[in-house]
Amino acid sequence: MKSIKLQCQRLGNNTIPPIKDVGWFSATVDNVKISIDAYKDGSGYAGTPRTDSLMEIADEREVFELIPEQLLHIIRFYVAYASDKDSVIHYRNKHHYISRDAIKVPQKG
Repeated sequence: MKSIKLQCQRLGNNTIPPIKDVGWFSATVDNVKISIDAYKDGSGYAGTPRTDSLMEIADEREVFELIPEQLLHIIRFYVAYASDKDSVIHYRNKHHYISRDAIKVPQKG
């Protein structure tokens, strides 16, 4: 089954609960809403899993729809070519474990 791996920390509590598998979630951060949906036409057993989850990033002015790979491409392009590219902190991933998506198992070779 397709799932988004969600982990969070509650306010006033320093423990981080185990990863939760969800089909959709939304978070509002500094007046920007970020929603990620792993299914189309419903959710869970009733829905059709997306190969690439749909991300919606919205503020009061406009909504952007893209997949996670496109977001990474946009950020990498910005870091490579923008005049203020140093404003985006980036470094080699040595500490973040990435839970693999069962539907998007990497191809060998």
